[in-house]
Amino acid sequence: MWKDVLAEQPHHPRAYGGLAAEYIGAGRYREGVAYAERARELEPKALYPYMLLGAGELALNRPDRAIEYLHWAVRSGFRHPQLFLLLGDAYQQKGWLEKAADTYDQSLALQPVQPVLVLQAAQLNHQLGRIGRARELARFALTIGANPPLATSVLQATGGL
Repeated sequence: MWKDVLAEQPHHPRAYGGLAAEYIGAGRYREGVAYAERARELEPKALYPYMLLGAGELALNRPDRAIEYLHWAVRSGFRHPQLFLLLGDAYQQKGWLEKAADTYDQSLALQPVQPVLVLQAAQLNHQLGRIGRARELARFALTIGANPPLATSVLQATGGL
C-alpha cells in the first residue's frame, strides 16, 4: 500500500513512515531506518520519524543513535508514552539503569496501564534497590492483571507479601 502511495506521490512523508514501521516490525531494521530517515527529511518537525528512528536504532543495537533521535523529540516538547519507553530502553541498553527507571516512570505517568512496562519497571526498581517503588509497581501490575506470577515474585522479593 505505502509503495503505491509513493509511486504516485514520491515526497509523501507519511508513506515513508508507514514503510519504516512495516520494515521495522518485520525485523528489516536497516531498511526501516532508511525509510524513517527519509520521513524525517521530509517532515523534520513531526514526532513519528524520530520514534521510528529510535526504535530501529535500538533494534540494531545502536543506543547512542537512538538516544540522539529520541532526545531531539523530548527537547522539541513532545510527550508521548512510547517516546519515553523507547528512551528508557535505550538507557537500559547503555547500562544507565537509574536513568532508564526514571524515564519509564515518565512513560507510566502519561499512560499508566502498560502491563509489560509496569513489570519491567518493577523489576528494574528492585534491581536498583528502590524497594518501595518496586512494590508499588508490582501491586499495580496485579491490579491490571499483568503476569500475576511475575508480579507476585517481585512482591515476594521486596518483602511486600
